[in-house]
Amino acid sequence: MFSPDLTLMDIPARKGDRVAWADIAKAFSMILLVAYTLYGDRIYINEMLTFVRMPLFFFVSGLFGYRIVTATSFRELMRDKVTNFIYLYMLWELMLYVLIKVVSHHVQGYPPLDNAGVASMLWSPLFSIWFLYALALAFLVAWCLRGAPAWAVLAGALIVYAVSVGTGEWTDRPFLERVVRLFPFFWIGLMFRPLVFALVERHWRLWPVVLGVFLAASYFVFPTLWSKVGPLTITISLAGVAAMLLLARQVTEVGTLARMLTYIGGSTLYIYVMHKIVIFYSELAMNLTGTHFPGEEIVQLVVTVPLCAVVGRWIADQPTLAWLFTAPWVDRRPRRSAEPQPMLAE
Repeated sequence: MFSPDLTLMDIPARKGDRVAWADIAKAFSMILLVAYTLYGDRIYINEMLTFVRMPLFFFVSGLFGYRIVTATSFRELMRDKVTNFIYLYMLWELMLYVLIKVVSHHVQGYPPLDNAGVASMLWSPLFSIWFLYALALAFLVAWCLRGAPAWAVLAGALIVYAVSVGTGEWTDRPFLERVVRLFPFFWIGLMFRPLVFALVERHWRLWPVVLGVFLAASYFVFPTLWSKVGPLTITISLAGVAAMLLLARQVTEVGTLARMLTYIGGSTLYIYVMHKIVIFYSELAMNLTGTHFPGEEIVQLVVTVPLCAVVGRWIADQPTLAWLFTAPWVDRRPRRSAEPQPMLAE
């Protein structure tokens, strides 16, 4: 693990059954994302969670993406991952535009339509579900660098990350800057996956301590000049990721809750692409009927996440609708290994 010549190809693949806490960590990342859609920056904790929300998303994607990066040909990578994610990004950006922006424009009179922006989504990415496009690039870059010294790649990624966060700006960043800031977490997930599984199983009872450290550090650092210090912010983010993984392992001890969150964690794609539609129409209904009420966001969160999971799984099982969640050209044959599948690819 600590050899300077180590590459991703040298890291042994993990053997054994799929672990529940990994799916639960995916569920945490999705719940945090939906909560951000509902609350935005209206509550300070959402700003603090900038340090963990998307880094956790990328880290777990890397944790689950090892087989794709190391054991597939370039043709397989492009067919089953890169072009699949780009296809889903374009498909759902268009659907979200029609089902949300166009409907809102005609029903509520806003926002103004931006047909040109939709037409240029490949070279000027939209931000409704930009993570799918970013994930396609992450897989492609990681595959191209899989034979390079892993520590050198990590060092380069961290340097570029530090330069990026040196601006101190953490909201409304350009697409490529978002990818630059998140790729180190994807690479760390790939590179340290055997160690991560071992550490989580060994130290999961420390989650309250790690979570407390993360929350305290985020609270004091986010709105200050310290948020420009790359080594500090990435350390805080990694503490947040660790806290979520350890907490996920703790949740596996709670039977019913663990089963619910495992189900959600296995439905990340459906929740990710559909949750804004559900939220939009629930808010539109409340706007038109004047039925807003205190705490409605909590109700929307509790309803939206499982609803998208259940409906999405049902749609994916329908042969005539499978194209909504998988590109028609993707190889659907059984995987050659028992490795957990990459995030958002289930």
